[in-house]
Amino acid sequence: MGQDNTANRSYGSRRFEARIVNQRVRELLDAGDENTTGYDDAWASHRYVEIFADSMTEAQERLDDDYPVEAGFRITAIIELRIRD
Repeated sequence: MGQDNTANRSYGSRRFEARIVNQRVRELLDAGDENTTGYDDAWASHRYVEIFADSMTEAQERLDDDYPVEAGFRITAIIELRIRD
């Protein structure tokens, strides 16, 4: 959960990209405290994650499952990407 840079399962006909940050990691590091979350310090900065889904709503739901708010994750943007032929 939240450790890799993809939330890509083998379903969904549309491709989306989300910008995600872990707010808890960011706050700890900004305060000069040790990161005890279990997530890499790199999560203090935004990461871009690609996901395939059939709709924006489905993409949001799947991202919420993979990067839960309760663990400090914040999805700050989602856009649809064009799939090249």
